[in-house]
Amino acid sequence: METPNLVGRSVAESDLPFVINVWNDPRVAPTVGGQQEVSYLRDRVLAWLRHWDLHGFGETVFADRRTALQMGWGGLQYATIGVGECLTVGYVIAPHAWGQGFAREIASASVSHAFDVLGAAQVFASVLSTNAASRRVLEKVGFTVHSEFDHGDFTEVVYVVVR
Repeated sequence: METPNLVGRSVAESDLPFVINVWNDPRVAPTVGGQQEVSYLRDRVLAWLRHWDLHGFGETVFADRRTALQMGWGGLQYATIGVGECLTVGYVIAPHAWGQGFAREIASASVSHAFDVLGAAQVFASVLSTNAASRRVLEKVGFTVHSEFDHGDFTEVVYVVVR
């Protein structure tokens, strides 16, 4: 998957150090459910690889088209969220790349791919209610709030965009 400013490729096991550094960054961790142990993130990367094998798409690592510097990861995957298992879009952007529109590019390209290539009728996204920046990205791409789920210590907001 590519965007005007980013080039994407499927996640690889060699991306684990990048995932660890970004996920556990104190600015990012609160937006993705908190810091995680290396073993958890290794299992997560391996699950992303299995998803690619099963479906032919999944978590994609994105790099700046001009500099080749990794900016984050995201894309489409089947995931279980508050409404059950469904096709979801997600993105995690490294702090050095915040504010440059990369999350919006990834979300927009993912929705286009879901509709135009996969033939999906709808795409969901799940975000913490406290993640105002991510919520703005989803709304700019055309997502609307579908439902909210109170999980006790956090509230999950589920968004949807329909073809």
